[in-house]
Amino acid sequence: MELSSARAAAAKAQQAAIRDAAALKTSQTAVSRLAAASYENAGYDPTLEILTASNADQFLDQSSIMQQLDQENGTR
Repeated sequence: MELSSARAAAAKAQQAAIRDAAALKTSQTAVSRLAAASYENAGYDPTLEILTASNADQFLDQSSIMQQLDQENGTR
């Protein structure tokens, strides 16, 4: 009785480990992509965009969107 119960628990644990490993791999891939994107954009200076913007409202809209994306990415 105890042996069959232990085997069932071991099988459940193994399935959980497989699911967790897959989730970890997915998360690692997402973090790698985010890190690469952050690295590629690290040299971007938003103050330069204001000098080339043709419309102040457009610049403010884009700046607001970029700030929101940065916050979301920081949370991730």
